Amino acid sequence: MEEIKYIYEIPAIIPLENAGVGGYGFNVNLDSKLGIKAREKIIDKKILSHFKEEGSKIVKSFFGKKFGMNPYLFVENSWLVHAICVPGDACDLSLSENSIRDFISDWEKVKIGKYIPFSVHYFPHNVDSFQQAQCLRELFLQWANVTNSCLNYD
Repeated sequence: MEEIKYIYEIPAIIPLENAGVGGYGFNVNLDSKLGIKAREKIIDKKILSHFKEEGSKIVKSFFGKKFGMNPYLFVENSWLVHAICVPGDACDLSLSENSIRDFISDWEKVKIGKYIPFSVHYFPHNVDSFQQAQCLRELFLQWANVTNSCLNYD
């Protein structure tokens, strides 16, 4: 039987009853191969505009109002998302410090031919409602699926 390989893993968003402030967060693990491809590829203005437009539609569908900023923040003009933001008190899903460090050390491993795969981890910040969690999940799925499709068929 062939092993199924996922490009990302998102645990269920199942908060405890009355989870309260910050209690609706969830983690995401992105496959390192997609993370590396996204980090290496420069994103152009047309694609940035697409992500902003589609991201704004997603946010509006959950919150019923226009979101004044691009929900996607990218790493140094690459396809790799650094953070995904939604309305709230600094509510986002962003790269962990370890993932950022792994990208730096990974470049060195690739150069000397000793690449070791790693997971790219995203962690929540100030996710205070199920609505915020759902919106973050949809925004992440939008980014990951478009990025995987575009970068793997270039």
